[in-house]
Amino acid sequence: MTTKASTTRKRSQTKVTAKVEVNGKKTPALQIQNLSIGKIIPDPMQPRKTFNEMLLLQLSESIKKHGVLQPITVRKSKNDYVIVMGERRYRASKLAGKKTIPCIVRTYNNNDVRKFKSSKICKDRMLSRLKKPRRLLT
Repeated sequence: MTTKASTTRKRSQTKVTAKVEVNGKKTPALQIQNLSIGKIIPDPMQPRKTFNEMLLLQLSESIKKHGVLQPITVRKSKNDYVIVMGERRYRASKLAGKKTIPCIVRTYNNNDVRKFKSSKICKDRMLSRLKKPRRLLT
């Protein structure tokens, strides 16, 4: 299996498409698009209701210096894109004054999104609890 990536520029929107060869056929595996932050909206069904402002400011400074290192994941809505994963990166990018953000555009149904977000938040909380004792030791 081989992977080949290509970049195209269209209307100030960069698209990176990775093509994977499966059974002799090249098929798109991943598309990363730089979308306008104004076309992206937070998911109104986001289970996480609070965001630590200090951590968002730290992430914002990192984004100013290094850019967004991991694209957010969005799904297409009627006229815009709804965040599936990466609302902290989205908020920090807005704080950093970014006009665009790298996104992976995927198709999800609402039930899948809710299940995924709930499990992600549980995993994040568990990781956070594991990191606390380590912070106390250092």
